[in-house]
Amino acid sequence: MDKWLDCSPDIECTNDGSLLKVSDLSLKSKHILHAHSTKRPLNADQPCFEVEIVKQAKDAYLAIGLSKECYLDPEALKDDENEERAADKRPDSVSYFSDDGTVCSAAKESGKDHLPTYSQGDVITFYLDYQTSEKSLVCIFKNRQLACRRWITLERDLVLPTINVWWGPVELRVKWQAEFTISLLHDNLEHWRVPDTVTVKDNLLLMRNSYQTTTVQSPVCFNNDFNYFEVKLVSMGESGGQGPVIGLSSATYRQSQYPGSTYESVGLATTEGFIYQDKRKHTGMKTACPCSEGDTIGCGVLYSQQSEGCQRMNQKVVVFFTRNQQVLHHGVFDQSPGGYFPAIGLQSSGCSVEVSTTCPVPSLPDSESWLKKVNSSFAGLPIGVVLPKTSGPKHEDGIKEGCFRFSSLIGLPDGDVITPKEKIAEGGQMIQYLSPLTPEMPLFSMEITDGDDSGVVCIGVSRSEQSVGCLPGSLVDSVGYTSTGTVLIGSVSSITTAPFKQGDVIICHIEYFDSAKSVRFIKNGQLVCTAQVKGSGTDLYPSVGFVGNPTSVRLKWQHTKPEPPMDFTQANLTNWLCSSGLKLTGNTLAVSKKTRKLKGLWFLSPQPLTKDWSYFEVTLQNEVLPSATEIVPKAAWCGVSNNFGQMKFRDFRKMPDAKIVSYLCNSNGVGYINAMKQNIDFQTRYVKKGDRLGFGVWYPDEIGQSEARKSQVIVVYTCLNGVCFWWQAFEQPSGGLYPFICLYRYGDVVSISHDSPTPDIAQSKAWSIEAETFKQRLHEQQKLGHKETSSSRQHRPATPVGRVENGMSKHSVYLHCDAPRYNEATYIHARLHAKGFTATLSEKSSLSAPIPEPPIRMHGVVVVCIGPESASSARIQNVLEEARQLGLPVVPAVLESMQWPPTGPMQEELSLLTMERIEMQTNFYWGCDQIAEYVQRLDGKGYNGRKVDVDAGRGASQLYSDAQKEGQTTNAKSDPNALKKAIEDADKRKAHQDPGGDNRPASSIDAPTQEKMNDTKRTKSAGCQPKSSQKSSKACVVL
Repeated sequence: MDKWLDCSPDIECTNDGSLLKVSDLSLKSKHILHAHSTKRPLNADQPCFEVEIVKQAKDAYLAIGLSKECYLDPEALKDDENEERAADKRPDSVSYFSDDGTVCSAAKESGKDHLPTYSQGDVITFYLDYQTSEKSLVCIFKNRQLACRRWITLERDLVLPTINVWWGPVELRVKWQAEFTISLLHDNLEHWRVPDTVTVKDNLLLMRNSYQTTTVQSPVCFNNDFNYFEVKLVSMGESGGQGPVIGLSSATYRQSQYPGSTYESVGLATTEGFIYQDKRKHTGMKTACPCSEGDTIGCGVLYSQQSEGCQRMNQKVVVFFTRNQQVLHHGVFDQSPGGYFPAIGLQSSGCSVEVSTTCPVPSLPDSESWLKKVNSSFAGLPIGVVLPKTSGPKHEDGIKEGCFRFSSLIGLPDGDVITPKEKIAEGGQMIQYLSPLTPEMPLFSMEITDGDDSGVVCIGVSRSEQSVGCLPGSLVDSVGYTSTGTVLIGSVSSITTAPFKQGDVIICHIEYFDSAKSVRFIKNGQLVCTAQVKGSGTDLYPSVGFVGNPTSVRLKWQHTKPEPPMDFTQANLTNWLCSSGLKLTGNTLAVSKKTRKLKGLWFLSPQPLTKDWSYFEVTLQNEVLPSATEIVPKAAWCGVSNNFGQMKFRDFRKMPDAKIVSYLCNSNGVGYINAMKQNIDFQTRYVKKGDRLGFGVWYPDEIGQSEARKSQVIVVYTCLNGVCFWWQAFEQPSGGLYPFICLYRYGDVVSISHDSPTPDIAQSKAWSIEAETFKQRLHEQQKLGHKETSSSRQHRPATPVGRVENGMSKHSVYLHCDAPRYNEATYIHARLHAKGFTATLSEKSSLSAPIPEPPIRMHGVVVVCIGPESASSARIQNVLEEARQLGLPVVPAVLESMQWPPTGPMQEELSLLTMERIEMQTNFYWGCDQIAEYVQRLDGKGYNGRKVDVDAGRGASQLYSDAQKEGQTTNAKSDPNALKKAIEDADKRKAHQDPGGDNRPASSIDAPTQEKMNDTKRTKSAGCQPKSSQKSSKACVVL
């Protein structure tokens, strides 16, 4: 074998690499193999790489592409527990996957294209179409038909053909380098990139029954010989939309977007008569008018550089549009590398056009003067352009009538049936029942009575006064279950479960515990998902949301507690929550099929371990397990946890309230997270097939079954073949710890024993002592924030706290303060250490120095303690200037009630940090928790100072909604009048800054302060008085 081709050992390969064979890899530890040309990149003389799929099993998968590295999927062999570092970032590549038709880069998650899948008998070709010094334009063909173009940012000698194979068996015939023999003709519409929704007949394009924008593009870009084309409007299609859009696009356009609606493109919308360029709409076209059926629209380009090859360079060109051979408009545009490609956007069903690419260019008497402007003109249209106005999510109070609060798009229910009035846009709308669920009336149910897949329904719970302009679960302290099978959990996470449809009955049921609520969704009597809402003081209201076409549902809004209560026992394994892709046979659980993407498949108990059921076992039946000589990056893991999110262990480590004890087979260790520490305790003995892993909880003798699910200190232990080898005192969260099993790959098999006898516990006395010691340590840690007052924090520093070892240590925080705020800063420092952050606070004696020591460049985020005096502080000015130069985010912690920003020389600079400031004067330790959240969110994002513009009367609402959605400020006390006050504040500021009273938005109005107001009484709605058996919510009102 020549050294130019790098192949995995299990690939059979001919000497010239033209034939590759892969056998079944089911029993191999490595389920993915590679063949990689290491020294023969594509070039101008041999620009093609072609793969013919001679044989491919139905459950075998391929990736074909160009890459510097041998693996095209960055997740293929990645250990789930290894964090990706900056040094691990992969170089660019382009890959075409057989299973889902995805075309993507290993270097970035975004920017994927979706093409048809391919399999046995297909031929895939990669063609090097154009190269600059920095990147290459690659065309991808399926069966010699152009399917996609992609840029790849690699040096020319690193554009290397690569093949990956999953599972096998596969047989491939390969041309690693070849000449280009595929014909591409601009005058043959069969060669154009045509979506499935468009029919081609000779030179006619017809859009069939579709309401989605689609674009047809020429396979050849404009050049000296082909620089003009015309489109005759045969039919404008159904009313609505912009009609056919005629124009030019870059090589890598998206078929779902018309010319002009994306960057590096321009198009004339014939229905409107407007030109769009780079997402912008031209508004100064005084002579423009809408086009009609029978008109012929032309588009062409004039180049200032006529030499061969220059037409594909990044340059300024003249683009002109004609109607019936008469020039409508022209302008100078910045052509992207690769050239401009003729493109036709079709939006209305029934729309048809006749295309001519060989028509003569009309007379252009002013073309010379146009070209003279190329070197002096800006790139773009010669007349003013208006950027589209963007806005964030807005709060919608909704309409209150009877027992309901609802969106105007949904309307009042007709008896117990709800049908939205019209189609609802992405984001959704909601109706809320104004009486909260309670322990006595903990559930409600819903059935879809009419609708199809074009409409989505979401059943769940939401907080009082939450915006009705969203779905349940899309904002904090709410949960929603959609008909597509996604469970939304408070805007921070989601779980995939079974979808539901017309005829299914869905029940939303809440279990109440001392400091949490468990929201359960039941489909046709089968438990499908459980999610938790923290805190005992937040009332949750029955809610239903809608997206898309109207769907009718029938509701039973509240049920009394069922007798006997719904009991999904752990003894019946069919009650366990099971991911799609797992197969349960008796007590044996296995991965049902081979997949390319090895994602965790979860099996979760419906009940936690308690006093009565305190132990369960899992027997490993895998043929493939890690050993001292064999690495298996993704292997089974199991244990107990309070978190129902289906995530990796490393992601559990980032969850502030996650509690877990588990055995990770791939790491060969016990991974745990408790209130004091998180770690993986690696073991010397590797588990093997037939071993039994057991997990149990131990309660002190005085705890009975009725108290077993309360928040308390217990001992969690792990056994191997019935012998305890690991144990630790643990803070059990409210609700308990639920058994779980996570499998990854085909061949992962376990047997579950829910009734295994509890092993003999010889250490029970030692455990009792350890639990008591842990309880005292926990108590000392919790005392940090509950007895100090604002006055005591100003006069006495906090007791130093040792930093907890956990995943937060990677976030390094520099805590800056002036001398008057030093004592208060020590409490923030202690709190951050208790949470595991690496926090630095200078000694008090050093606070007279102008520059903080140690330098802030050693940290990831700067937290600045702010008082009224801070606006005149030279030290704060130095810190902010250095943070800006180093690109470090800044979080202002406001320690005293005052006007924001404080008056002084630093007033303008501090106003730029309005959106990240944290008001701590009312609830200091809530503020510390917010600092922790902001540090995680801002770390690595760069300096965050920015000007905030508020549109009078509406901007405050928008900013509050954005903060609620993104900042997730969940613990501020509710203030029903906050929105009203914010709007009044914005209006007053505008009136002060703009006494002329015109309608221009104010240029520098601060985001309104989030005041922590006392709870107010709920208002009574007509016909229904909201009931509440719990304390008022501490969650920030959703505006």
